[in-house]
Amino acid sequence: MGKVIIIGCGKVGLTYAYSLINTKMNISEIILIDRDKEKLIGDYLDLSHSVYYGENKVSIKIGDYSDINGADIICITAGIPQGKNKSRLDDINGTKDIFIDITNNIKKYNFNGIFLIASNPNDVMCYAIYKYLNYDPYKIIGSGVSLDTSRLIDILSKKCNTKVDSISGYVLGEHGKSAFALWNETFIEDKNINNILDNNELDDAIKYVHNVSNEIVKYKNATYYGVSTCLTRITKSILDNQSFIMPLSCYDKTNDVFIGNVAEIDKTGIKRLIEKNLTDNEKELYKNSVNIIKEYNKKL
Repeated sequence: MGKVIIIGCGKVGLTYAYSLINTKMNISEIILIDRDKEKLIGDYLDLSHSVYYGENKVSIKIGDYSDINGADIICITAGIPQGKNKSRLDDINGTKDIFIDITNNIKKYNFNGIFLIASNPNDVMCYAIYKYLNYDPYKIIGSGVSLDTSRLIDILSKKCNTKVDSISGYVLGEHGKSAFALWNETFIEDKNINNILDNNELDDAIKYVHNVSNEIVKYKNATYYGVSTCLTRITKSILDNQSFIMPLSCYDKTNDVFIGNVAEIDKTGIKRLIEKNLTDNEKELYKNSVNIIKEYNKKL
């Protein structure tokens, strides 16, 4: 049965833990690690009271880094809270310091599982784990564009007045302002989105993806339900060894960056990348994302 470590028990980490309890999967243990020990006691007690009626009768405990021995997944949600009207990239310096501390602690113990990264800037922090720990890059997964894709599907469902499960599509590139949609692979049932919405409507949809996190932060100071659901879906794919295909921040060996691509994941991590036939314009958009991420990787 699966053992998951959550490092950083703020709103994202705790919502993820709650989602794990309530989503049927092969999990038996959740370990919570956070700097704020006193608050964590209250969160631990509250979460524990959700187990009896939850889907998974997991063991929950407050832990420390010694608990990572034998874990299947370390999920890192620690970072700088997203401020109003900020880019995720603006948080690089503060999050870098947090990751240096985290990886220095991880080095003391034996972990051979999968890293699942939610911290922002997401693609850059995946690269930080890769470099700081000299870790297998295909066992590092960022939530990245899984959330952007979920947001795209949501806005398209509203524009087209249809259910989300009738829509398929992907957002690729940076988890940020340079992310782009694969419109030629976006369908409502069997009809391509290009035959349903005009270019202005499609532009509005991807702008929504770029900007909606700031809109959420304006009203409630943080985003956490969407990303926690993405993390849960990734976790289920790993622990249940499902070979599930979804868009993620994963390692692009050619460009030496972590960036949003479509990948198949199972208990080994990134099993394979699913190559997409990009248009010339999409290739340029992808290259732009690569260059942006590379510039911020230098700050590590």
